[in-house]
Amino acid sequence: MFDKLNLDELSNVAEYTSFPKTFKEYKWYKPLLVGIITVIITGILLMMLYYIGAMIPGSGGIGAFMKLERGGYDALNAYSVIGLVSILAIGLVIPALYIANRIINYRPFSSYCSSRNGWNWKIYFKTLACSLLIYIILQFIVSMIEGHKFHNNFTALTFILAIIIIPIQCIGEEFFMRGYIMQTVGSWIEMPIIAIVAQSLFFAALHPYSILGVLGVLITGILFGFITYFTKGIEMSSGIHSANNLISFIFAGFGLSQVATNITMTNFLLNIVSVLFACALTYYISKKFGWFKEENI
Repeated sequence: MFDKLNLDELSNVAEYTSFPKTFKEYKWYKPLLVGIITVIITGILLMMLYYIGAMIPGSGGIGAFMKLERGGYDALNAYSVIGLVSILAIGLVIPALYIANRIINYRPFSSYCSSRNGWNWKIYFKTLACSLLIYIILQFIVSMIEGHKFHNNFTALTFILAIIIIPIQCIGEEFFMRGYIMQTVGSWIEMPIIAIVAQSLFFAALHPYSILGVLGVLITGILFGFITYFTKGIEMSSGIHSANNLISFIFAGFGLSQVATNITMTNFLLNIVSVLFACALTYYISKKFGWFKEENI
């Protein structure tokens, strides 16, 4: 473990993107080895999860999972067993990255979260609360404009599971994109903007949307990259990401919106405005109320 920092402001914290190079055992190839092992372990865990999920009554078996993989978001019913298992699968990157990091063993796992002594739940939940308010207001406005009719796809169980699983999915993506990839590129090329753009390209490539949707994900990834860079950790991007996905799935579950591969211009603009506003507002509030001061961490 690395020593606890005595910090009053973020200016006293190590630069985030090049943080891996501050560890004595760092070599340029070690992050690459961690990534390869992480992908392999994630694949193994994914097959195990799908196999277990296929045995659950009502899941439709392994064939249903394969159909979902081919169908993308249009085939996703997030309010079913198969949908929830598929969403949870993304969170597998967290234990996979942890195991890979232990195998290579050149830095503490907590350093993927931040250069501020690891993960901070207070910052995550404060950001989540602020962002949820923003997304709920904007989503209601769009729902009224588009005139969606109420249709409940939820059961009590799937609603509760979705609230638990979706944040795990989002935090998993943040660990890999804004944690592993952004820091790996930053340790190779000490130009933060390159690390920010690189992780956003990976982020966009992994989302099976239409061209407009991929562009929206790319811009979102860049904004998440900047908020991570300025706050020197992934908690705020994880909170905003969790709020976005939670509201999207909850509104879709109640028939007030739709999760689809082909993104409309309205949804594209809503996403960009929401993320930009959430990043700007939460960062402003964090500075105003001293979220990153030592006594508040």
